[in-house]
Amino acid sequence: MKRLFVAIKVHPSEELLNAYDTIKTRLSGGKINWVHKNNFHITLKFLGDTPDKQIPGIIDSLNQAATQTQIIHFTVENFGFFGSVSFPRVLWMGINQQNQGIEKAFVQTQKALEKTGKIKEELIFKPHLTLGRIKHIDNITPLHELEAEFKGKLFQEVTVDSIELYQSNLKPKGPVYKVIEKFNLQ
Repeated sequence: MKRLFVAIKVHPSEELLNAYDTIKTRLSGGKINWVHKNNFHITLKFLGDTPDKQIPGIIDSLNQAATQTQIIHFTVENFGFFGSVSFPRVLWMGINQQNQGIEKAFVQTQKALEKTGKIKEELIFKPHLTLGRIKHIDNITPLHELEAEFKGKLFQEVTVDSIELYQSNLKPKGPVYKVIEKFNLQ
């Protein structure tokens, strides 16, 4: 049994890393589980605990999806959070796409994985780059200041020529990701 997800890897630029470090520093008073900079990605599908015998079929389906998906171009920009104004939960940077490439990859991934018995997501897909998950924060003023400061700010232009199937191993210091298979886009 392996805990799996499908994602687009984001290799952060220096400008993106500088913004990430600024956000971490300014929100250091809160209890936040930060995503390690080497783990930045955009999740296309979380598969969860998956029996080993299902993995070859998943790989075949994702290969098929990749052959129907073009190379993706997008920018990482803005900063925000999910949750309410009083109780923010997830810190993110936004994704601005050209030609809706990430949505197309999402749809192709969903269709391909339905054939393996994985249930189609009914949620609205909102591509984003998760920076951290808030466990507790006393003072939300710095959060709102950062949101205003980074509004309209472009951090990075990205071209992606593959999607990956990852295994996630949960550890006390955070998850460790291992690429199971890489699928080249057309």
